Order: sequence, then structure tokens, then C-alpha cells
Amino acid sequence: MSEKSINFDLVSDIYDVYVSSKLDIDFFLEETETINSPILELMAGTGRVTIPLLEKKRRMFCVDYSSGMLTELKRKTNSYQNAIEILEADVRFLKLDTKFECILLPFHSLSEILDPKDQEDVLISIYNLLADKGKFILTLQNPKIRLKDADGLIRVMGEFTLSNSRKLVVSYYNEYKKKQGIATGMQFYEFYNPKNVLLEKRYMPIRFRPIFKEEIDTFLDRIGFTILELYGGYDRSKFIPDQSPFMIFILGK
Repeated sequence: MSEKSINFDLVSDIYDVYVSSKLDIDFFLEETETINSPILELMAGTGRVTIPLLEKKRRMFCVDYSSGMLTELKRKTNSYQNAIEILEADVRFLKLDTKFECILLPFHSLSEILDPKDQEDVLISIYNLLADKGKFILTLQNPKIRLKDADGLIRVMGEFTLSNSRKLVVSYYNEYKKKQGIATGMQFYEFYNPKNVLLEKRYMPIRFRPIFKEEIDTFLDRIGFTILELYGGYDRSKFIPDQSPFMIFILGK
């Protein structure tokens, strides 16, 4: 994006160490099982979703704005060169000659775009890239659940083992500014040797804009999407507004 809400280039070399969730992988494998044409994955990052799909013989067209993250993706997918195309681009203005039978926006990434107009522009771009009988899988966090810990308190995300017996400790805090509709915060990265002596420390400012159910419904209706399914979790559970952690939309034209 022209204004990076989260500059992932700062942590692209260690991103895979602390972001390894497989919560949604089976869901995406099931949803793409019958797709034989290339799948468009937006905001693909280092390939957390991409690589499991490639391993199951999917063909991928991956887009992201972070050159650092895409460098990692290219390195990790070198053996899949005939099954993947990678593009560094701003998803708000994405224009391609191809229509896609399946488009993915994983890991709730639309919220990393801070302006509601830009969020809608992304959805418009996706609508224009979707084949007439195609499906778009849009994943969002449910702000009613997500914002419960946006209270300014520092929390430890986890401890992770690195090479040479080093350890990475990741912590973070979030604060939600209701008037602006933006959550701000910081993620901290501390590297320790086997004696727990601090070797290096990094920080990455983060900002995201939670999208509430009423607003995303307005976007989708205005653009012309049809809601085929709405799940509250990757287990395909029913969406319950005050309980479900996610809003997972299967959308068509």
C-alpha cells in the first residue's frame, strides 16, 4: 500500500517463526479442492496459506505489497515455479487481464487497510477480477471479540526457538480509538542467547481498522456481491454476532 499500516519488511526474515497458525489451512484446502485454474491469493505474505495449497497441487497467483515478504515467498516456492506467479502490487488498484474462479483474502487482512474507502476499493477490484460463477473467500475478525484485548496492556504472544539455541520472545499491545475507528499498537521482538542475555530488540508499529458486520454488509451489498455462506469459524460453525471470533464469507456475484 502507499501508506503501510504495518511495515512487514521489518520482520520478514522472522515472520514465519512466530506466525505459523494452521487454523484455516484445512478450510482453504476443502474450499479449493475442485478448483483447477489458478487461485488468486491477495496479501499472501510469505506463503503461510500458499504453500499448503501448492503442496496439494493447486496453482496460485499471489499478490502482496511487501517486497520483503515476497522475497521469502519466492525463496520458499522455488520448487513450485511452474505452479505459482507472484506480483508485488497494491491490492486497492489491482487490474489483471484474467478473471479468477477462486479468490482468497486470508488472515483477516482487509483490516490492515485503514481507510474505509480504500477497503471498499479493494472489494471492488476483487469483484471485477472474479469470474461470473466464481467464489471469493473473505475472512475477517469479529470486532466484538477481537477488541476485547485492545486495552493497552502488554501481552506475550509467545516464545520461539531460533538457530544456535537462541530464543525469540514476541509481545504486543493494542489500543482501540473508537472515534477514529482505528486500533493502534506495537509488537516487540526480543532475541536472547541461551543464558537469557538480550542480544537484539526490534519493534513494529501496527495499525488496523476493524470492520463491523453492519459495515461489511453495506460494502458487499453496494458492490453487488452475493453472500453464499457466512461462518463464525473455520470449522464452518454458524456465525453468532456476540460469540463468533471470525466472519468468514463465501461470496459470489
